[in-house]
Amino acid sequence: MGGDRVNVFARVRPLGSARAESDSEAVRLDGDTNITVDDIEGAINESLRGSSGASLGDALKASAQRKTFEFDGVFGGESEQAEVFKEVGLPVVDAVLAGYHGCVFAYGQTGSGKTYSLLHGGSAAQSFQDSGLLPRLAATLYVKAARDVAHDYTVEAGCFQVYNEQVSDLLHPEHRSGKGANLSVSKDRSGHGQRVAGKELKEAININGSLLALGNVVAALAAKKKHVPYRDSKLTRVLEGSVGGNCKTTLLCCCSPSADSTSETLAALAFAARAMRCECKAVVNEADVGDMPDCGALSVKAAEHAQKATGDDLDAARKEIGDIMRELREAKETLATRAAVSEDEVNAERARRDDIAARLEAEDAARGRRAADGAKVALELADGAKTAAERADARAAQVAKLRTAEAESRRSLDAALELDNERASDKIFGVESEAARKSARRAPAP
Repeated sequence: MGGDRVNVFARVRPLGSARAESDSEAVRLDGDTNITVDDIEGAINESLRGSSGASLGDALKASAQRKTFEFDGVFGGESEQAEVFKEVGLPVVDAVLAGYHGCVFAYGQTGSGKTYSLLHGGSAAQSFQDSGLLPRLAATLYVKAARDVAHDYTVEAGCFQVYNEQVSDLLHPEHRSGKGANLSVSKDRSGHGQRVAGKELKEAININGSLLALGNVVAALAAKKKHVPYRDSKLTRVLEGSVGGNCKTTLLCCCSPSADSTSETLAALAFAARAMRCECKAVVNEADVGDMPDCGALSVKAAEHAQKATGDDLDAARKEIGDIMRELREAKETLATRAAVSEDEVNAERARRDDIAARLEAEDAARGRRAADGAKVALELADGAKTAAERADARAAQVAKLRTAEAESRRSLDAALELDNERASDKIFGVESEAARKSARRAPAP
């Protein structure tokens, strides 16, 4: 990012994305830095000026008029928001974190893509990859500040608009409802032409006046004039510190590719080309913190008393200068000590973070070992459970066999007992029959 001038980029929106327009494109990109515009209206005017005796060759020559501009970078209609931010916005954020002032602003005709490029909040459907420069600038600023452990940051925000030559605080409650007057242009009842009157006419005049004043400021800076008319409008007063001042400034020039808009596109690109010649005097901003001694004030004081040393009271002046120089040395020693302490604190913080990282790594390793041991124990338990199940199955089979054998034994015993009972019954019956016969023989005859 150049530190001695305004950095300028051009972005061409896709054809037909803003309003009804012809399908003819008059803008094309040549490489990474050049943009070429077919000057359709210029060719028509040239053809009209020479129409009295112009030949067909002259007309074709006039129709081929082209103008080429070279910038720090150019983006086509297919470019992504992240690509634009990387080239346009990210260097400004890095410069701000390094202690510089930073500014990004967009310029271009209505419908050229300024709002989309600069302010679009993004959509959840695209995972906010379509977010514009401002949301990305804010998010990057907070993320990078949070990662910087060596510094403390305080972020203050403001939001205002310059409209109708009035500066309004958009964070004020009366502006949060979104109410406000917009410039409207309507056709008259006859249908011929357009009219802007009353309040609308005043708004149009002020808007054009602000843009004209900005153009005059850029032209004066580009020409390195001694007087720059910053006070001609509220807009240029606001941008006084950013354009040509102590600031890292980047301009994004937004353009339409349509052949219907070549005059507006050429005007915007010409403005951007002039802005590219505006010099900036960006320096790192430093300030005393807390009760740190003001070495600059002591040096000035010493210089003032050195001038008094040429007077009559030379010894007193020398003594006072010696005291001041001693204070200056002590102040420098104090600054050096505090700088060393600050560096020690940073090193201590880094060591603490490294120690935490080492502990986390050791804990992860121990957790991994415990997990491996647990897996081994689980495997052993699974093998033991499998073995126990096999043993249980074998024992169950053995019990089943024993029960089968026991059942067979009982059946055999029951059969043997039944056979013995039958035999005993037969013997008893035979004895009873024999006794009956003997009793019949002893009985007398009737």
